[in-house]
Amino acid sequence: MAEHFSKILKRPDPENPPDITPASEDLDISTNPPTQEEIIKAIKSPKSNKSLGQDASKVELFKINPELAADTLLLFCGNLRER
Repeated sequence: MAEHFSKILKRPDPENPPDITPASEDLDISTNPPTQEEIIKAIKSPKSNKSLGQDASKVELFKINPELAADTLLLFCGNLRER
């Protein structure tokens, strides 16, 4: 995968760069890590028998113990942010 992105990103600048108008205002978007409460709310919100994403993890797995799932996801997210 790294090789794929390496090929895509190592390109010369375009001859005619796009004319992109800067945003008129900044959006209020938090870049802080999610809280345990936010993760638990996200775990409880999807309907059952639905997949959470590309990894095909079922919602029911997380809904068994939302607090444990949230703690695990917080550790995982924290490790990603440290890299």
